[in-house]
Amino acid sequence: MRVVDLKIEDVGFGGKGVGREQGKAVFVPYTIESEIVSAEIVREKKQFAEAELVEVKQKSPDRVESLCPYFGRCGGCAYQHISYEHQLAIKWRQVRDALQRIGKLKDVPLRPIIPSPEQYGYRNRITVHAQDGVIGFFRRDSHRLIDIERCPISLDEVNRVLSELRGQPHVRDGHYTLRASFSRKQTTRSQMRYAIWLSISFR
Repeated sequence: MRVVDLKIEDVGFGGKGVGREQGKAVFVPYTIESEIVSAEIVREKKQFAEAELVEVKQKSPDRVESLCPYFGRCGGCAYQHISYEHQLAIKWRQVRDALQRIGKLKDVPLRPIIPSPEQYGYRNRITVHAQDGVIGFFRRDSHRLIDIERCPISLDEVNRVLSELRGQPHVRDGHYTLRASFSRKQTTRSQMRYAIWLSISFR
């Protein structure tokens, strides 16, 4: 496949940057608008093409290092290379564009996105998959698994149960949903009581 140089013009749904080669849209993961990149075309259609990032030649000031060691291989997250503030701006713009393009609604008053107080360690449920001794998530655009010891965007309680699952001597192939639940008697976090359980279902 050929390698092309692109200027990323936008970030679409799913987090892939959009550049153009001879007028054709080229989708490149892990890029940010305004960046100049080299990308290898891996799939080409009549109206668009898909590519893999080879090199970022000119970085966006909003590019950051992900805190997740699996980012870029795991298919679960797509925006962690972007500063959180800019992630919110991108998603706000995506909602606006969808309302205008798909909903045919112009000048819709949109309130600012309310940011999460936590960028990591906020998720209270994950589904991991087990196959041939590997426990984790699917790789990006694949049905192959990547072994996951800890998910940085999940609550500590969820990761504790993941560790317990991984510590079992024989884990049957299937998918396992790990949830953190709490009952709140008071509004303060210190008075929050967590109960963890493992919900298991098999294919």
